[in-house]
Amino acid sequence: MTCQNFREKKSCNLNVRGPRMITALSAVVLAIVFAFAVAPAQGQKVIATVPVGEIPQSIAVNPVTNMIYVSNLGSGDVTVINGVTNSTTTVTDPNAQFLQSIAVNSSTNMIYVANFNSNNVTVINGADNSVTTVTDPTAMGPNELAVNPVTNKIYVANWNSDTITVIDGATNSTTSVPTGKNPHFVAVNTATNMIYVPNWGSGDVTVIDGATNATTTVKDPNASVGNIAAVNQLTDQIYVSNYGSNNITVIDGATNSTTTITDPNAMHPAEIAVNPQTDLIYVINGGTGPYAGSNNVTVIDGDNNSFTTVTPHAAGLNAVDLDLATNQIFVANWHSNNVTVIDGATNRTSNLRDHNAKHPSQLVVNQETGRVYVNNGGGYPYGGSNNVTVIGIPSTTSTSLTSSPNPSSSGQAVTFTATVTSSGGSIPDGEAVTFRDKGQVIGYGYTSGGVATFTTSTLAVGKQTVKASYSGDEAFGKSSATIKQTVEN
Repeated sequence: MTCQNFREKKSCNLNVRGPRMITALSAVVLAIVFAFAVAPAQGQKVIATVPVGEIPQSIAVNPVTNMIYVSNLGSGDVTVINGVTNSTTTVTDPNAQFLQSIAVNSSTNMIYVANFNSNNVTVINGADNSVTTVTDPTAMGPNELAVNPVTNKIYVANWNSDTITVIDGATNSTTSVPTGKNPHFVAVNTATNMIYVPNWGSGDVTVIDGATNATTTVKDPNASVGNIAAVNQLTDQIYVSNYGSNNITVIDGATNSTTTITDPNAMHPAEIAVNPQTDLIYVINGGTGPYAGSNNVTVIDGDNNSFTTVTPHAAGLNAVDLDLATNQIFVANWHSNNVTVIDGATNRTSNLRDHNAKHPSQLVVNQETGRVYVNNGGGYPYGGSNNVTVIGIPSTTSTSLTSSPNPSSSGQAVTFTATVTSSGGSIPDGEAVTFRDKGQVIGYGYTSGGVATFTTSTLAVGKQTVKASYSGDEAFGKSSATIKQTVEN
């Protein structure tokens, strides 16, 4: 397959909104802020690069279990990343072809994958990675999906059949709901149990009542080619990016009335992210290849719909997510092969680059750990590096130090044992620990199972202060410990 038009490009994931884990508190809790100044990234750094399958397409996280799920279009499987160790497991549904969007219900620990070519959905049990294939016989071209964890319903957009498949998460039974032409995305308001589906072909939005599956069509007369939707649950406002008409539709969830916002500096609005705490809405005008937009961001004040255009120091803006605890915003930049980090308090920015990564296309933040996971896939048929970049603050470590024998005699061999631990996971084998006596290096040890030893028989007579220093790495911070060693004559 080659990408013949923007829709196929969308299927190829060159500008697909990455799925977000939807909690009971927030269906879409994302934000993005851009600025012109450059500053340090508040300790964030690239801490690991994790190999995954071919053409990683979409990514989602379960913050409860600290597991990350990557759908791989090229290899037709799902990579499961352990958030503590970064070890991986591959899960394959033999009935799945051309994997697209992936989403997690953290309440049930179930993971859902839309499979475009095989016209079905893979359900992964997060407890044991067993798979079930769910098929709606009326569905063709499932490409996007979203979860309502409150009702345990899953909503799947079927591009070719102009329907939404509603999956009952308890039974895996399905119901088909008609939409406009080419449903492109799904956004859920868990507070109102309303579902919003932008329709690419008909340029309108299908609103589904989650209680009855009754539908209403909302049309902004100024809009064409509906792209992405995002919800502010606190204000019950829905924001839809219109790729064709270069504007944003705001839907009042209470009345379904619409307002159009047009940023004259913006072209091809795509991803939308909402910060419900500040009531600011961030619209990426980006993308890749011949479908690239203006590479800037429209920032909308949800209180009065005024807006500002902000241009980041990056190219090919493709995906965003927000760390609510630190108020940091992360932007995957496809063309410039980096991730922009924005300090939400100051709007100052910096860029992080994983030199093992090519074409970052999607990302997601684990709101419990603060770590960011970036798909480097590029999208079919464009070649990426087929890995996931892990960004975060290195985990703190603690080092303890013992010696034996203590006291010792002059010329007697003394073994120092340093034990390095971290709540962030196991210390890798082969990491250096430096041993010093009164500040002077006397030798080195290397971790095995978090333990490093060093033996010496040259300590001077008297009370010696020996220090063991773990140097740390990308994922683990430095730490040290000292011990008093008595050497008798």
